Amino acid sequence: MSKTKFHWLPARHDFDGTTWLHAYGYFDGLSCEVEYNDADGTSSLFLIDCNAWPPAETDMSALRPDVGGGALVLVGVEGERQYWRRLLEASDHGDRDLFQYEVRLGSVFTSFGPPLRGDFHALDCVVAGGILYGLHRPDGQDGRCVSRVSAEAADTIFAPEGRVVLTGMGPGRILIAVHDPHMTSLKQARCWLWDERRATPLSGPHRLPAIPIQVDSALAWLGGDDILFCSVTEAPHPNNMAGHERTLHLHQFNFVTGAHRQAPLPLFGSTMRFDARMFKKQPKQMVTVQSFEGEVTICRGGGDWWILNYRTQRIGKRTVCWLWDQASGAVVKIASTDLPGQDVLAVLYSRGLDGYLVSVPHAIHRLAGLEDIVAARGDAALHWA
Repeated sequence: MSKTKFHWLPARHDFDGTTWLHAYGYFDGLSCEVEYNDADGTSSLFLIDCNAWPPAETDMSALRPDVGGGALVLVGVEGERQYWRRLLEASDHGDRDLFQYEVRLGSVFTSFGPPLRGDFHALDCVVAGGILYGLHRPDGQDGRCVSRVSAEAADTIFAPEGRVVLTGMGPGRILIAVHDPHMTSLKQARCWLWDERRATPLSGPHRLPAIPIQVDSALAWLGGDDILFCSVTEAPHPNNMAGHERTLHLHQFNFVTGAHRQAPLPLFGSTMRFDARMFKKQPKQMVTVQSFEGEVTICRGGGDWWILNYRTQRIGKRTVCWLWDQASGAVVKIASTDLPGQDVLAVLYSRGLDGYLVSVPHAIHRLAGLEDIVAARGDAALHWA
């Protein structure tokens, strides 16, 4: 099968409203979107279920007429249980909002834990084994704490200095990683582990073997004691000393044994070609730069597959995503030239469809099956060291 004849996007669904599905806020095929009515200033909330085709849309404003569309947000899914935040009181500072967690089962919403303060709009919590762990601001305190929220109570388990990000690592276990996009030293690359199976649940700080980037979107639990995260290196361009190329690296790290391996992703990013001459009278100096110049988001795929989505503001050819099979090591690469004319927001996995979706503004496509893509285009492998 030739590349030009391969049908990458066999089906498309257009949403009625201004729906943008991102990896951020996408939980096991579910995402909520707020639609604003400029005419009367009202808003409606829709729950989009991508486990069906076409995706099913539920008007949450009809289910919860007592709550405004912008005062309810989905923050997690575990099995048949959906975890929501309901805004009780908005604050001027944004991170002192008062909200109530709720659990939805079927059409019934039940309060979960006491009202808490924090950033209502930030998805800064994880659900693991029926317990919710989140970043909240206790009354009377300036800093945010990590809270363990059950149906009956909310208890502070850690009071970090600075910003942190939480990652679920199975029932009763969370990783608490420092979130500092400006860190330059390995001493700053710290994290703590909360494990309720241990007599002393909190351990750390643990040191990461490399400076991570985007721990809010590019750090994932692989299972057991292993995590996946990304770092970036920078080097001068080989043919143009005025330019630099940034290379993304993928890391697999075990907290217990310290086992670590990394793989460079030299073609993951943007390809830019430009004239590097300084004066018009000089001969043209066309330079091609292959560099990571955006953001990466790690998402769970089907089975042992993981999705590495790439977004950038740079024009030109770019990576859309790479799919990596944790078991076999195979890599499937999808570039913007494979999906011409598509402003891809994210590639997402649908458990109900057991397939992949390509989100674009106001619409969503079904992606061709991985087996068909590999048969048509082949796959690659990462070089771990």
